[in-house]
Amino acid sequence: MAETWPGQTSPSPLPKTMLSALVSKETKVTLLPSTHLPALPHPNALLIRVVTSGTNPKDWKLPAGILKTISSMDPRGCNSGDDVAGYVAAVGPAVVDFHVGDAVAGLHELGVLEGGAFAEYAVVMDWVAFHLGRTVPNGGDEGKIDFDGAATMPMASYMAAIGLFGMLRVSPGPWAPFKDDEVGAAPLVIYGAASAVGAYAVKLASIANIHPLICIAGQGTEFVRSLIDESGGDVVIDYRKGNEHIISSISQTLSQTQRPLMHALDAVSTGDSFANLGKLVADGGHISLVLPGIRPEIPSTIRQSTTMAGCLWKDMGAHAKTQDKTLGAMDVGNGREFAYMHSRLIGLWYREGKLKPHPSQVVEGGLRGVEKALAELREGRASAVKYVVHVDETEEIRKRTTQ
Repeated sequence: MAETWPGQTSPSPLPKTMLSALVSKETKVTLLPSTHLPALPHPNALLIRVVTSGTNPKDWKLPAGILKTISSMDPRGCNSGDDVAGYVAAVGPAVVDFHVGDAVAGLHELGVLEGGAFAEYAVVMDWVAFHLGRTVPNGGDEGKIDFDGAATMPMASYMAAIGLFGMLRVSPGPWAPFKDDEVGAAPLVIYGAASAVGAYAVKLASIANIHPLICIAGQGTEFVRSLIDESGGDVVIDYRKGNEHIISSISQTLSQTQRPLMHALDAVSTGDSFANLGKLVADGGHISLVLPGIRPEIPSTIRQSTTMAGCLWKDMGAHAKTQDKTLGAMDVGNGREFAYMHSRLIGLWYREGKLKPHPSQVVEGGLRGVEKALAELREGRASAVKYVVHVDETEEIRKRTTQ
């Protein structure tokens, strides 16, 4: 029996081809009208009919050659999108928690050429996917599901979880919050707290009852202030006031807590961020950065690690030979099990409203809008926002569905 398209009023076989987008090293987008639907590469794979694609800085960095997770690609570029929200269109034989028609969000495997999010259909593994709250086997009102918000969550929330609980190990996990009278892992610095990864780190740390949080932000300072608990001692420091202000403000907060700074998540990992942290984190402390590389600005007495979402597939083909060099090593558990636990919590807390999506902004033009969205990211213009695109708004798809 042929699989059916979820969201339609009557069963219809899946098409053999689809529209997809390739991102070039210059961040130009080429649309391919007749790409074959991706095959399910793993027994736990899901085929997702994409409603909303999210964008991340890595989506332009990867085709530009700044990230080395793809060894070869089409000269026109690659489908570098990974954040996806939509409906399950097909499932692998080992999938038990998802069914055709489920509304889901998930993360495509980083560095894999097939099945990316900048297309009508994408592939994600079930351990990096979560339910959005309703099953729509045939028909239904898509407007009642926040696909845009959900598409901001996978990459950033998994990265935040990996950084806090897999690398820094500030607690066993957000499911085990500290009691109010416990010291916990605080103080905790989150550098770049208005970024999607930084903001989800603030949210997850708050759920784990880690205070005070020392958050570094710029244009998104007011947004970050809306996330923290100032009564618990959380603070936001504006990096636009300069490095001396950052260092003195953090030092002042540390003196008030009378505890050394042992944990810092650097969600920026460029410019002066890690140099500033290297002056503040105590000997024996730990800084985890979201970009790979050893920073000599950080003293050897402070541990450095890389928070990389690629570790969630570290035993699979595309990463098997490069995981130690580019993806970081999980301190606890293995990537698949770590992702499975956090996926279920992220989905639950999303549906309950406990973990709210990052602010999103729709870039018009469907898949053509990917080019503008990634150009904005490349120019560093995004602050406290994630750019998303509605795949069905692509002109070719709109014309096809209205005929």
